[in-house]
Amino acid sequence: MGKLFGYGEVSMHLFQALFTFLDIFLFYLLAQLFAANRALLLTALFTLSPAFLVNQNLMLDIPLLSLQLAMMYVLLKPGEFNWKRYALAATFFGLSMLIKYSSLPMIGLIGLSILVQRRFILLWTLFIPAAILGLYSAFNWWDFGGIHLNNPVYEPTTMEWVVREFQAFLIILGAISPFVLVFVSGFFSGKKVLKLAFWIVALALMVGLPIVAWIYGIGVDGELWMRRLFTFMGLIMVGLAMWPFVRFRSGLLPESFHQRVILFAWAWCMIIFMVPLAPFMATRHVLLILPPLLLLAAPFLNKTTKTERNLTLTLTLILGLLLSISDWHYANFYRQTAPEVSQKIPQNSTTWTVGHWGWQWYATQEGMQFYETNLSEVKPGEYFVIPKDVAGQYVPDSLRNQLEWQFDVSRKPTWATFYATHGFARFYNSYFWKAPWTFSKEELDRIEVYRVKEKVES
Repeated sequence: MGKLFGYGEVSMHLFQALFTFLDIFLFYLLAQLFAANRALLLTALFTLSPAFLVNQNLMLDIPLLSLQLAMMYVLLKPGEFNWKRYALAATFFGLSMLIKYSSLPMIGLIGLSILVQRRFILLWTLFIPAAILGLYSAFNWWDFGGIHLNNPVYEPTTMEWVVREFQAFLIILGAISPFVLVFVSGFFSGKKVLKLAFWIVALALMVGLPIVAWIYGIGVDGELWMRRLFTFMGLIMVGLAMWPFVRFRSGLLPESFHQRVILFAWAWCMIIFMVPLAPFMATRHVLLILPPLLLLAAPFLNKTTKTERNLTLTLTLILGLLLSISDWHYANFYRQTAPEVSQKIPQNSTTWTVGHWGWQWYATQEGMQFYETNLSEVKPGEYFVIPKDVAGQYVPDSLRNQLEWQFDVSRKPTWATFYATHGFARFYNSYFWKAPWTFSKEELDRIEVYRVKEKVES
């Protein structure tokens, strides 16, 4: 697409919008299978969730999700379980693997479906993705002289790592799931006093916390309690999704045994694969797990009132928009400051910089050269630009001692960035000690500009 229409932001985002539409449409088709009378609501909750709204960037997870949803719809829809169904599902899986290896555990869902349906003769369809990956590997060898699949995935070394990553998963899940309110309300169906108390506490927290944080700030203790709250919400979301299986409540389970098994396996194969093997947790990783969790919890929607559903939808929309607006300002900071810095540096000067993410894109547009540790030859009189809150290349002390501060560029925080996704891109890399968003009145980042001095011999 880039070679056809260019690599500009508009053309690339328009191409990404195609996959966004496919995600929404395919999830709606799946929702019709499990909650036909609430399919539109379920799709709205998924689409308006912060994980989906904010991640409308140029990362690969939105296109990946469209192929995963297509595969699952083929597997779960009613009809004859013949070779065409499994061949198509296997093809979607194979194509998804060309985008990102996060789909790997889903190959087991095709095999599991074949076993549940006792169509053992159709196991040959599992060779379709193998053939796709074989052709891809052959292309790798021809084009690069190596096979991409040979690169090992990140392997955790301790059980403590896995536990911490699962904690981070729960924190992220809770942070992006304001819709958990309506599912809890359905769970408390028939218990009016308990349900009323729950809504009073929930609304008090959602309104009171930002007010208190705006007036007094949030601090380290506030961050800790937010992570605990998000963890609790994440546990509730997982618990409600699994509740029908724990209690084996047939009224809350899909009528088809095949659908029950595959839907349950879909959720857990992604959790078990993603949590320990991802180098870090992020909202885009949890986004891939969100569809099966929502579909599993969908029956609770039938036990809620219209007011509860509309209120939850409104709160989900508000949080999604607030975080999307904040994230746009975060990205726009680098879009604006890169040319601003470039204009303040004397013309015809060589300018070095470090950093990745959006800064790397915009700095490149301004002609800045990216420093490579121990390889780049930085000379006296040249300029060096360092964004303070962006992952970047290591700058050795010997070079830092030659840097003489000239000026810096920053932006004052506003109400639009109060629901903060900034803070070392926290929405895109989160940990057990760092939630994907928080309340913050701190500046988005600071770009520091230095001039390289003559090296002083000791």
